[in-house]
Amino acid sequence: MIENQFVCQSVYLPFQMFYMLKTLHVYHFFLNHFKSIYIMKTNFLKTSMLTLMVSAFAMFAFTSCDKDDDVAPRTIKNQIVGTWEFTSFKVDTSEYMGTLVDTARVTFDAFTTGTQGNFRETVIYADGEKDNITGKYEVDEAGKKVKMISGGETETVEVVFTTSNKMEWKGQQDGKTVRVKASRK
Repeated sequence: MIENQFVCQSVYLPFQMFYMLKTLHVYHFFLNHFKSIYIMKTNFLKTSMLTLMVSAFAMFAFTSCDKDDDVAPRTIKNQIVGTWEFTSFKVDTSEYMGTLVDTARVTFDAFTTGTQGNFRETVIYADGEKDNITGKYEVDEAGKKVKMISGGETETVEVVFTTSNKMEWKGQQDGKTVRVKASRK
């Protein structure tokens, strides 16, 4: 019986070994297959992370820190655009706001072409009369002056911006000094 078992086992042994080899081969196939998938996923993940890190670095490296890029230069031509409400209107030393003049405002439109822009000035007097003046204006940046041209008359004033919302001008009218203080409306 022992001999019989040996024969039986010896006949069975090659099949068993073949089965084991085949199983081992399948095991190695799957092991190599999963290993290559793991390597591909790892490489993909590493590549993705590297791409993400390079993109983040580029985003921060090429971002401009200079805020002046978005801000228009502070010129009279840029600052004067808008509607200005007069808060003071003096002729020589006499204050006219609140006495002879009830309200006054001037609107300067942006230059569309060339060297001139349009302006509109409205003055309402204490007695209810109203003056509407329209015309063109020019800016002399070097001299800090604005020339207003309306109905064949020209008035040139020196302009100072005390803040971005406050303006003062000084000029001559009929031989008298005119000083205006205005706030952006």
